[in-house]
Amino acid sequence: MSARKTERLVLVRYRDHAHYLNSAPSAKTKPVVREVVGWVYEDNPYFLYVVYDRSRDGRGRVSGLTLFREGVIEVKDLSI
Repeated sequence: MSARKTERLVLVRYRDHAHYLNSAPSAKTKPVVREVVGWVYEDNPYFLYVVYDRSRDGRGRVSGLTLFREGVIEVKDLSI
């Protein structure tokens, strides 16, 4: 599957990375399940790039998340 750029509005549930510092080795920190709503900018076998803040005219900068595919639990299409 090659990369695809789309305008799909989605809700994505994903496992976030867990960071711990100065913890006992027995403390098994687990990833947290998080959610983001945004537009799929790129979708490929390795990652999903979701833009959650953009200008309406398509100019300027964007903000978003690049999510590793292995951590994506669910992608649900939304409509406005």
